[in-house]
Amino acid sequence: MIKLKNILTEEEKFKAKSKETGKIVVYKSKENMEKAVDDGRAEPLDAKKAKPGEKEKVKGADLFKSKETDKGKTDKPKAEPKAEPKSKYGAKQKGIGAGEKNLKGPQSDDDAIGGSAEAEQKVLKQLRAIGPKDNVDLCSVSVPGTNMFCAGNKGIERADMPQLKSKVIPGGKADKMVKAGKLKIDPKNGEVNTEDIFKTMLEKEGISMSDPTPKKVSELKATQNQLEGSKVNMFAKVLAGEQPFPDKKLDAKALKGWQDALREPIIVSKEGYILDGHHRWAALVQHDVANGGGGDIEMDVKQVDMGAEDLVKKTNKFTKDMGLAVKKKKPKKESFESQILSKINEIEGCCG
Repeated sequence: MIKLKNILTEEEKFKAKSKETGKIVVYKSKENMEKAVDDGRAEPLDAKKAKPGEKEKVKGADLFKSKETDKGKTDKPKAEPKAEPKSKYGAKQKGIGAGEKNLKGPQSDDDAIGGSAEAEQKVLKQLRAIGPKDNVDLCSVSVPGTNMFCAGNKGIERADMPQLKSKVIPGGKADKMVKAGKLKIDPKNGEVNTEDIFKTMLEKEGISMSDPTPKKVSELKATQNQLEGSKVNMFAKVLAGEQPFPDKKLDAKALKGWQDALREPIIVSKEGYILDGHHRWAALVQHDVANGGGGDIEMDVKQVDMGAEDLVKKTNKFTKDMGLAVKKKKPKKESFESQILSKINEIEGCCG
């Protein structure tokens, strides 16, 4: 009896509290009890109780949960930071769809592309004042401290620039390819896209064209010496998420589709001169100024391993051989300041 009593007394010494059930567990040896405590399955009976104000662990519950939660807090995980908008090829394009009221331009010189927030605020105001019927040549305006919009261009008029995306001339090679089912006409604009055919031709001649690669719009350069300001501002409005037309409203799906189309890759020379897509690039330049991120907006480019002049000549020959129509429209070369000053006054409610 004495031995049995001693054994029972000894066993009762090795007690611990189960963290899973909250019940007292009797262990046969001190070693077993200590192992359970070390493994986190149990805690000593003399463990310190929570001090006033501290969270008490719930029996059988997750060790990291408590009976009470702090006021205003929930057990829901924090939302992940919203990813910055990017193109499908990775170009950083912050502020797309943010709304013009949230795209306030550079607030400091560090946020400016060319280093002067004051100068770029003035340019942004002028650009946004261009209306649909204002026939303004945007090459008459510049962003101080940068090559934008047309500084250092190659002096080629818009009518003399090639268009790899254009309407077909009846009876031409492209027209015959459409009828044979080798080319498709876009029902939205009536144009065909011959970029892939052009790329194949270049590769056969040993000239490479890269896959779409992100590049800052501020590092790209205009080849032509004319840009339609009204068209650029309309495109910039779409990028900002605004309605482009005063007389009709696009639904969200149509607006998103247009944004995606405006951000499609463009073709450039090995020095970064634009071959086709000047107005889409210029709209992203305007967006870059409005975004105020110090020139952080990018565009996807397909870079051809040729100089600008040679590339234009070769592309013009290709489009002529294919039978693609040339877009003849030219903006008038009038003073940007004289045309837009009255528009700004109207917007700000000024007079005189």
